[in-house]
Amino acid sequence: PSQIGKIIFECHKTLNFPTEYLGTAILFAASLSIGNSFHCEVKKGFKVNGVIYCAVVGKPGVLKTHPINFAIRPILARDEKSIAQYKEALRAYQDFQTLSKKDRERLGNEKKYPPAYSKFIITDYTKEVIGELHDYNKRGLGVCNDELAGWFKNFGRYNSGSEQEFWLSNWSGVPIVIDRKSGEKVFIKDPFISVIGGIQ
Repeated sequence: PSQIGKIIFECHKTLNFPTEYLGTAILFAASLSIGNSFHCEVKKGFKVNGVIYCAVVGKPGVLKTHPINFAIRPILARDEKSIAQYKEALRAYQDFQTLSKKDRERLGNEKKYPPAYSKFIITDYTKEVIGELHDYNKRGLGVCNDELAGWFKNFGRYNSGSEQEFWLSNWSGVPIVIDRKSGEKVFIKDPFISVIGGIQ
């Protein structure tokens, strides 16, 4: 779109951002913004989502990180607001738990359950954390690794193959099912996790 093109070329002219890097970062931001709100029906009964995996490839010092940060800044601002609201709700919940049972009943048990934390951008995570966050945010998540090499290294971090299989399944839209002895069970029918990062 012409408006997006104008942003890309103005940033190239004034900030020296490579156009292909900012264009890629904006595609990632658009993908994450759309999330699960729309699906494309390629053929009758065959729908796909807008998940995208992006690698911004270049030598050290060629401005890979700055265009990504520029493109996701509005989403990070929303996450910052969300964490502030979560912390406030968590304090209220913790204060409520210190009250006597009688006082809690008098107030109607309005804070009976802990608040949920909704965010869009994640940088440090495990599959379990992704599942928990995605459970609270059905629209979707975005993994943003400054160094995409770290994303690949995680593929064999816990046991061989499971991480790679997780990301291949996410790409295909296979539901996320996490069963652990401790913690809540997670079932995400329509996973949406886009990925971006820089790599040399």
